[in-house]
Amino acid sequence: GSYTYFTGTSQATAYVAAVCGAIKYANPQWTPTQIKAAVLESVVTSTSYQGICVSGGRLNAVRAIARSFVQNPPMDTDGDQVPNMIEYLAGTLISDPGSTPVITHEILGGVFRISIPIVARPEAFLQVETSNNLDNWGTTGVTDFSVPGMLIGGTPLLPSTNSFLRIKAVPTPP
Repeated sequence: GSYTYFTGTSQATAYVAAVCGAIKYANPQWTPTQIKAAVLESVVTSTSYQGICVSGGRLNAVRAIARSFVQNPPMDTDGDQVPNMIEYLAGTLISDPGSTPVITHEILGGVFRISIPIVARPEAFLQVETSNNLDNWGTTGVTDFSVPGMLIGGTPLLPSTNSFLRIKAVPTPP
């Protein structure tokens, strides 16, 4: 076999179309305008692209697809009851209901702990929140026991106090 080198927008079309298809899969209700915006807003710009393409940069497939998760955090494409954004941040597949993050909980030393695997992503992060009434959630009172690759948060178990924990996906501010 041999290889041939080609340049031009026609060479990029297949890659951009594939990314658009992945975004549509993750967000079936999105319009072409929303999909285009996710792609264009995730471009890696460079002065060398100025004036030769509309975006002024090159496609960043991971950033474009991740952007679609951030724009619609509760979307659950595969119907496994775990939102795409949490699966993305935990490193599991959004297209396979059998691939869900392993979320564990335990009581250790009088502390109720919850944990989930994590993958560092620039677009968002996971955090542990607590509530005593399931209405008001926050991070105050949560102790971070995280280790590389695993988010672990906990709150002390106190007598006659309800204590609930949840894992929440939080977009990173632009």
